Amino acid sequence: MAHLKFVYVMILFLFLFLITKNIEAYKCNIDVDCPITPSPKFKWKCINKRCLYIRFDEIWTSDPRE
Repeated sequence: MAHLKFVYVMILFLFLFLITKNIEAYKCNIDVDCPITPSPKFKWKCINKRCLYIRFDEIWTSDPRE
């Protein structure tokens, strides 16, 4: 039983290590290099040469008092 638990722990550890190792960000120079999204409230922006998915709530309000 202890051997089986060890195997489970090793599988989980290796899985988490590989998942965090394979994360890649979109690289860009300007906003046009980032992917297009259909959402009107979220946009991709090029910040520090990486594409970041940013929420634009304050842009969509027409009245500044809202």
